[in-house]
Amino acid sequence: MQVKRKHVYVGCRANINRSFILEQILRDKINKASLPIDIRSGGVMLAEGLPNMAYYPQGIIEFILALQKMELDFIIPSIRQHRAHAFTIADIQNAHLIMTMTRKQRDHLKQYAPPTTKIIMLSQLHDMAHEEDIFDAMQERRISVEAFVRQIAQIQFYLDLEKLKTLLEIAD
Repeated sequence: MQVKRKHVYVGCRANINRSFILEQILRDKINKASLPIDIRSGGVMLAEGLPNMAYYPQGIIEFILALQKMELDFIIPSIRQHRAHAFTIADIQNAHLIMTMTRKQRDHLKQYAPPTTKIIMLSQLHDMAHEEDIFDAMQERRISVEAFVRQIAQIQFYLDLEKLKTLLEIAD
């Protein structure tokens, strides 16, 4: 029997950093668990095709050092290939689930989603009653390894593959 694949999108403001990290971590976990989930990322407030993290010389070294410190070296080769993707109406309507980094992003996307598309904040994956915005290291006055580590740790804290499977109604 063919299992129907689920389409999950993760989003943030510009799809350069936070949603890129979450997409890469999720893709790795999904592949290792052989789950029928397609994962993509998008930005809520950007123009299509913006540069990737490598375009930001003031932050790329700190970003890479933070990934290494958090033992996420497997993400580093994907940095240069990534191009920011703006959410489209088709993305929103074809998704089974969209996870955003902030309440504002979630509420914005809900305006365009059909009732069948679940849109939650990443923090709600951990606990549906908990709404906490994910810290954005790129918005800090001084970009640092510590800021990226804080951001990555928060993303990892809320990411729960078992709860994702339950939300998508994927049986073991």
